[in-house]
Amino acid sequence: MKILFLALLLSFIICVEMIPMRKKLNRMKNRVSSKRDKCVESPTEIYRRGQSWLRLYESEIQKCTCTRRTLCYNVRTKDCSTNKCFHGGRCASQLHSEHYLCLCPAGYRGKHCEIDVDTQCINDNGIGYRGTINYTVSGTKCLKWNARAVAKRRYNAMREDALQLGLGSHNYCRNPDNDIMPWCFVKGANIWKFCDIPKCPPVLTSPCGQRKQKIGKIVGGNVVTIKSHPWQVAVYRKDRRDENYFFHCGASLIHPCWVVTAAHCILPNTLHTDYQVILGKSSTNETSENEQKFFVENITVHQEFDSMTYNNDIGKT
Repeated sequence: MKILFLALLLSFIICVEMIPMRKKLNRMKNRVSSKRDKCVESPTEIYRRGQSWLRLYESEIQKCTCTRRTLCYNVRTKDCSTNKCFHGGRCASQLHSEHYLCLCPAGYRGKHCEIDVDTQCINDNGIGYRGTINYTVSGTKCLKWNARAVAKRRYNAMREDALQLGLGSHNYCRNPDNDIMPWCFVKGANIWKFCDIPKCPPVLTSPCGQRKQKIGKIVGGNVVTIKSHPWQVAVYRKDRRDENYFFHCGASLIHPCWVVTAAHCILPNTLHTDYQVILGKSSTNETSENEQKFFVENITVHQEFDSMTYNNDIGKT
């Protein structure tokens, strides 16, 4: 009986001790799943035993090694001398090592940020499609581009230019041969089929920096002739490079010989001869027979005008 009791007690102690040990091993794995001789970091990043890689984990860059437990630890990095990442990804390389990691912007993932997780349509024939649709027109699931059944085909993930063609450890539809639309290999005598990807809607464009129709400077109101507001004045300033006058500011006629304008319209180091006022002008880029041009004889700026705060921003010519 004593022997039986000791055996039961010993088995209980072993069970109690094994539970925290398993938890400890799970923490060391840090969410990287291990299947026999493979470690799966993500659906497109699968490593064999003995291989190492970098990853981002809780804002820290770690180096992982695929073993029976998948060991990971934090490492120091620097910017890569050559950016190996697509779609604006930032390349970070481990110090004194050839390992590098692409830090992808939102909407992209993959070893080189080559996969666009948001785009679900194609432009033209979809030669640049890098989305995640992975089924054909008939609904058949695509094979991975690195599958054994695809290894002897012309287009597979083992090609030297596979990354540029969008091929890799995934089964997403691609158009590496510039066909009429993206396609993929499917099960059954290594045949291929076109994928079921819709066309992107057309993007409505307009000339860069130009509005569709001319918009007036006054919002609302009605179009009227200059005769309905004869006090409106246009102040023109001389361009000292070619002696031509150009529109500078607006003003109002308050006396047969005086107009009032903003003090900030009178630039420092300018003379009264640098300005000209025009009455009867309804458009700055058109000339009419009702216009009257006057040269300026005198300029008065409010003595307490502050060019920083624009306090007392008034002047007359």
